[in-house]
Amino acid sequence: MESLRRRPQPPKPNEEQLPHRRTAALPSADPSSGAAHGSVQVIWGASVQTLELGGMQVQHARELLRTLMHIDPAAPALIDGVPARANQRINQGQTLEFVIHAGEKGNGY
Repeated sequence: MESLRRRPQPPKPNEEQLPHRRTAALPSADPSSGAAHGSVQVIWGASVQTLELGGMQVQHARELLRTLMHIDPAAPALIDGVPARANQRINQGQTLEFVIHAGEKGNGY
């Protein structure tokens, strides 16, 4: 029987040799507010993401997330389950949710 040739496996890198995982900060949609800082959990239907939106206003986060997550511009916004105003600031650690009413499917967004 013919013997199989095995390629030598390169050694596995140590933890120090691996590249560090970086999280990308999203740019602030409002130049006067400075850079966004702090993680915020964003929920849109079945999509749940943690993004650097802390310090942003809801209206600017909505504009940014409209392209990123295809959020309906008319969807009501909740911060930690409470209805949010458009000019309300989102703090680090909060949950920003855009509501999809029961029975809506797709709706082009």
